[in-house]
Amino acid sequence: MSARSFKMNVFNRNQGQIRVERSLEAQGVVTRVQMYQTIIVEYWVNHIGPSPTIVLNSGGYRTASTKTAINQALSQLVLPWNVIQRKGQWLVTNGVKTFDFIDGIQLDATGIVLKEAS
Repeated sequence: MSARSFKMNVFNRNQGQIRVERSLEAQGVVTRVQMYQTIIVEYWVNHIGPSPTIVLNSGGYRTASTKTAINQALSQLVLPWNVIQRKGQWLVTNGVKTFDFIDGIQLDATGIVLKEAS
């Protein structure tokens, strides 16, 4: 299956260069949110599995701008997750469950951690 994509470039002065791309791939429809050179959020729909899959990544840039950009993307995609910070430690939460934020962590839209990155 050939990939079809919709690309939208957005510049937000407070968040740096943000790019959103949606494409149809063999595994399903994926929306990727990129900040500078790092894909910070991937959202797979119709991915192999029972529900959509979300992959989060800071690219090693644990900054307020990166955290805000991830949270804005999750909000725009209407996903229940947020990245928070406590005592310098990044956490991901859906308001009920809280997990350590690890680059590459995979979540589903119902509040389950599918895979903690190694």
